[in-house]
Amino acid sequence: MTVLSLINRFKTGFAKFTLLILTVIVLGGCKKEYQQLPYADIVSFSITDAQGGTLKGALENNEIIVYWPPEQAVPEYISPQIKIAEGASISPASGSKVAFKAGTSYTVTAQNGKTSLYKIRPVINSIIPYIKSIDGFQTLNQKTFLLNGGNLIVTGDYFNTEKDKTKLFLVSKDDKEVEVKGLSVTPLEVRVLGIVTSTGTYKAIKLQSGDRTLLSNKDFVLIDDPKPFIPIDVFKVPQTLKRGDRITISGGKNLTAVNNVELVTATGNKVYALKIVQSTADRLVLEIPADFPTGQYGEVRCSFPAGEYMEAGRRRIYLEDYDAYITVTAN
Repeated sequence: MTVLSLINRFKTGFAKFTLLILTVIVLGGCKKEYQQLPYADIVSFSITDAQGGTLKGALENNEIIVYWPPEQAVPEYISPQIKIAEGASISPASGSKVAFKAGTSYTVTAQNGKTSLYKIRPVINSIIPYIKSIDGFQTLNQKTFLLNGGNLIVTGDYFNTEKDKTKLFLVSKDDKEVEVKGLSVTPLEVRVLGIVTSTGTYKAIKLQSGDRTLLSNKDFVLIDDPKPFIPIDVFKVPQTLKRGDRITISGGKNLTAVNNVELVTATGNKVYALKIVQSTADRLVLEIPADFPTGQYGEVRCSFPAGEYMEAGRRRIYLEDYDAYITVTAN
């Protein structure tokens, strides 16, 4: 029997009206109201590391703290899997590609409109590298120095071998940093073969390895090599010279430091000095003296005295190596 047919059984209008009101009250009392949920929380957050393992983010004070494993390449982007509270929504959505950097944020919206903001905080767990020794310095006259063109070798352990992740700097007295290029990096060694950078006075070596900075304090100067560089091309061909003739050496460096040039006989090892008639940084003009002994010579010796940053030395050019003897005649 329907409610309408029941009402029609009553004879009077008042009775029908009363029954109708009671019916509405009963039906209204049976209606259940559902409240919207207020939860705007991230329940879990996980990503995949460089080796395929699962990393779970720690949720603390609306931060998503992700501890990245040491010695793994750190990605620029991640696609997290995220679980949120019942009835809530999140933006960006779970699985979306986002930047893996501090400040990347998620907004969680509850069913009732309440919102919560979460931010990613990466923590890169790198192994701390250390410096054991630095080789390449020279000491003379109580002065410590490096040579442009010389080698610098930093030994230790746990150096970052990823491309461009390890850098080397010279720190000047006024705290300016000069980067040294051309590094060769292994976990145990940072090597520079042939330093080429600004000369000057420095107070430290700085090594940047990944997110770690190492500083080795040491007072030193970086200088160009003061020793003379003597080209030998002019001595690679046989020459017949007479007394008074000249030999010109061109294209050298620091040739003004040369203070004595000698020829050594091919047999008997007798030594006779040539005359230096002109000397510039890159050019040396030698003359066969008027009383120079005639004969065949198989070696050239160029000597230079000690200086502020160099010890006395001698460059020996063995002409027999090129089958290029010098023959001196009287005229």
